[in-house]
Amino acid sequence: MKWWRIWTAGSTIVAGALLTHMARQAREERIRTHEWTFTNLPPSLDGFTIFFICDLHRREVSDELLQHVECDLVIIGGDLTERGVPKQRVEQNIYKLRELGPTYFVWGNNDQEVNTDWLREALSARGVILLENKVVYHIYKGTEIGLVGFNCPEGSEQAIDHVLATRRDDVFTGVICHYPEIREYLLGEEISFILCGHTHGGQIRPLGLGVAEAGGVVQKGSRYQLISNGFGTTLLPLRLGAPPETHLITLKVAEAGGEGYDL
Repeated sequence: MKWWRIWTAGSTIVAGALLTHMARQAREERIRTHEWTFTNLPPSLDGFTIFFICDLHRREVSDELLQHVECDLVIIGGDLTERGVPKQRVEQNIYKLRELGPTYFVWGNNDQEVNTDWLREALSARGVILLENKVVYHIYKGTEIGLVGFNCPEGSEQAIDHVLATRRDDVFTGVICHYPEIREYLLGEEISFILCGHTHGGQIRPLGLGVAEAGGVVQKGSRYQLISNGFGTTLLPLRLGAPPETHLITLKVAEAGGEGYDL
């Protein structure tokens, strides 16, 4: 049975190497850069940059990551924390992100696992604006950009319709929601971009297959939708084929024949 022992030893080595790779990938820090072009973008917003991060869960945002970020706006796309994460770690992450610039937040499902009164106070105390089923108009160089934030869309069609009814059509506007299915509620709406997370890109994708679609950007007409793989992990601190990511998005005025691109 010598062959069996050799096979077992080889399998153990391969499994150990794979787990090591998955744990290492889960700790990667990556900033994906995007340049999105729009025909309806006001000239004063040309070059406006958004740093988008979501699904932090248990991770710490490092100084090394943020030293590569220069932005005009920060958006935290939900699951900033989860049950069992030390409050000090969450507060430090909020502080570091807020130092980058004006910061907005939408709720994720795991944020609801903690003391939400405490989390709300921790965000507000550092000047983070909560987007809870409402429209906020952020002013940059005298020009407004509309930010529409939604909580969980399931069973909330009337609430979504109510929020959209308050939106001004003359303002360039994006939607932020933790859940990608929000796109189903926005068909026919004049929304220029959608930022989502929640799925972790499947998190573990053997042979490219996962329980959720891989993160990425989809452009339909003049609208961009980003579904992020997210920054942290849930259940297991492992990733495979869905590396963690944050996003630096630059909005540009479209030139004739121009197209947006990602790096």
